Amino acid sequence: MVAPRAEGGVPMAIVAVIPAIAARFLNIGCPSTPESAIPTGFPHATLQSPLGGVLYTTQMPLFRWIGLLVWWAAWAYPFILRAPHRQRRPSITVAGPTRVGLLLECAAIAMALNIRLPDNAPVGLARLIASLICAPIGVVLAWTAVTHLGRQFRIQAGLYEDHELVRTGPYAVVRHPIYASLLAMLLCTLLLLTPWPWALVSLAVFVAGTEIRVHTEDRLLESRFGEAFRDYRRRVPAYVPFVR
Repeated sequence: MVAPRAEGGVPMAIVAVIPAIAARFLNIGCPSTPESAIPTGFPHATLQSPLGGVLYTTQMPLFRWIGLLVWWAAWAYPFILRAPHRQRRPSITVAGPTRVGLLLECAAIAMALNIRLPDNAPVGLARLIASLICAPIGVVLAWTAVTHLGRQFRIQAGLYEDHELVRTGPYAVVRHPIYASLLAMLLCTLLLLTPWPWALVSLAVFVAGTEIRVHTEDRLLESRFGEAFRDYRRRVPAYVPFVR
């Protein structure tokens, strides 16, 4: 059964503040601090133009952490305050693989947050722009996924007795948009904080954990919905668009 389309979506307040956050994040409209005016040893970073020259110098560590805090808070909000918790409906649960996959995903995020670029490392314009693309994608996917999933929302892999196969909204683009949203947030974090070699390690650990969770959930859904799910799986990628 296809879940009915839920009303709502991403609140307009979030859509309205995203450009403001992006502008603050890019330091648009704020004067540059001359590098010579920054005290010796004070944490800062210089944004280099790909065409050569310096675009601006900023106190980058605090700048990056504030930006990440805002984006992660916006991402987490629907899971904490909008998703239905403590549902008292009969269900079956597969906890073991879910916990293993979740542990690997958490390890990947911890790696991204703790193995960081030096405070005074130049920030490439490409990395900064890419992070500002990934973060809003992650936030929008999180909000819309929770909305369309509705009463089917679960932390651990499982099925309710009256479970419905949701194929609307972001579920028409990827089968697991919540994992896609988490991947986008991880990419944003890696782009802003993590050296490339460790970023690749973190990404590999995350994909390993997510693959465990995806295969576990797909097996459950196939066991319940049979050919309807197999057709859905053939048409819609797992959590990366255009990647089967």
